[in-house]
Amino acid sequence: MVIVSLSFDDGRYDNYTNVLPILRKYDIPATFNITTAYIDKRIEPAELCCDNLPMSINNIKEISKCKLIELACHGDRHSNDLKDICTGQMLLKKWAGLNERYKMGFASPHSRMKRKDAESIKNELISNNFFYVRGGENISCNDYIRRISRKLSRVFPLPILYRFAYEKSLVNNFEKFYLNSVPVTRKHTYAQVMELVKYALKSEKHIIFMFHSILKREEPFYENICAWDYRNFEKLCFYLSKLRDENKIYIMKTCDMYYAINKS
Repeated sequence: MVIVSLSFDDGRYDNYTNVLPILRKYDIPATFNITTAYIDKRIEPAELCCDNLPMSINNIKEISKCKLIELACHGDRHSNDLKDICTGQMLLKKWAGLNERYKMGFASPHSRMKRKDAESIKNELISNNFFYVRGGENISCNDYIRRISRKLSRVFPLPILYRFAYEKSLVNNFEKFYLNSVPVTRKHTYAQVMELVKYALKSEKHIIFMFHSILKREEPFYENICAWDYRNFEKLCFYLSKLRDENKIYIMKTCDMYYAINKS
């Protein structure tokens, strides 16, 4: 059966105030990828290319007790450097009260760690208790048609453009370490996201949607490229929960998707 996973990057405060209540309302699990230096304010939000407020350490401690949420590493200073990744993991485990041997996922900042990059340091990551890497879209530099479709999908709200641009970013059952994801940004419509869900059902592939902020129209930074509309997100969660109740999909944290794929 098709697996859908919702993944949220950075640790933005709206993930706590807006996203978490909706997830609880529809009983939907998700993964929060935390940039630790953003949380404890050792770096400015602008260093992450955003001005949004971060969660607090107390927010992280509270979320760590929520069974719906997986906490994963997103680097310390939003970097793909191995030392920075390990520092972020160490602090996140400390705040969440997790054993140092606890295995954790890593979501690549800016999605800059590609499959070949992850494979090149796979042994080091595994030895430091990481068991998967969530990257970004699967669009090669030479795939000019998909790259053009990606740009056009942000200008023209045609569902087919979004589907064509990201259909290769769906996750297959043979993925064993590196998992691609599909970005959902301010420029993408609810209809476009739904088109990709329908394609995943038809092709029997899995999908990780990558979000950053979920904001209401009246909230600051609503027009930011990395924000998605609050009402659209609730509609998505309602739709996914309906598909789940009809036994058409599973909704899982990224870690559980990884385990499910590796058992198949």
